[in-house]
Amino acid sequence: MAVATFAMGCLWKRERILRRIHGVAATAVGYVGGDALNPVGPQVGAGLTGRAEVVQESYDPERIGYTVGLDVCWQHHDPDTRDRQGADVGRPYRSAMFTHGDAERAAARASRDAHPTQRSRPVVSEIEPLRALYGAEDYHQRFMEKTATLCC
Repeated sequence: MAVATFAMGCLWKRERILRRIHGVAATAVGYVGGDALNPVGPQVGAGLTGRAEVVQESYDPERIGYTVGLDVCWQHHDPDTRDRQGADVGRPYRSAMFTHGDAERAAARASRDAHPTQRSRPVVSEIEPLRALYGAEDYHQRFMEKTATLCC
C-alpha cells in the first residue's frame, strides 16, 4: 500500500469523498504540520497548534496512482483561498499536500503548477514533507458515515 495526505479544509466530507475512490483501501483523519504535540480537535480548530486537518488515504498503487488523489484534492477545495475553505477559516483549514518522499513532492508540485484556478488569484496550496500525523479522535473517523451528517 501507498499513502497520501491532503489538507482540504474540514476533514469529514473530504474523508467521505476519498473513501469512495476505487482503489483506496482505507482512510484516516488527523492533524499535520505545526509544532504542538498530541493535539486534539478543539485546539486544532481554534488555531492553537499550527496544525491542519487532513485526510490520509492508503491506496493500492497497482490500481490507482498518487495523481488520482491529487485530482480529487483539486476538485474538492479552493486552492486559491489562503487559510479558508467555505465557512471554515484559519490555518487548520489550509490547502496543502503533505508528501511522503521526493516522487510525491515532484508530482504535487507539477500538479499545483498545472492546476488552473477558477479566479484571477494564484494557487496558494502548500506542499511540504509529512513530519508526523496525529490521528484525530475516534468520533472524527468516518464521522459522516457514523452520523449521516451532511456538512462542509
